[in-house]
Amino acid sequence: MSDVLALSPRERMWRAGRCLQVFGVEDLFTVGTTTRAEALAFVKCLTRRGYIKLEGREVRARRGRPLAKFRLIQNPGPQLPAELRSLADRRLA
Repeated sequence: MSDVLALSPRERMWRAGRCLQVFGVEDLFTVGTTTRAEALAFVKCLTRRGYIKLEGREVRARRGRPLAKFRLIQNPGPQLPAELRSLADRRLA
């Protein structure tokens, strides 16, 4: 468990997406212990680079607002791809 906590939020979101295969932004920001905005930015980055695609929309029970669901279509392994790691590093610098 301590190994997972040592991971960055992007690494935790990446691993969660790989395990779930089909997921929403809400799934990622909960697991990544980050903000919804950061999870949304990560999903956009994954989409632009061809790792995930929009699977469809699911209606939320409470408010009836549709939530986007994404499917992992490229799975290079458990580690966050180097190109995504370097993007995160540049944003922090």
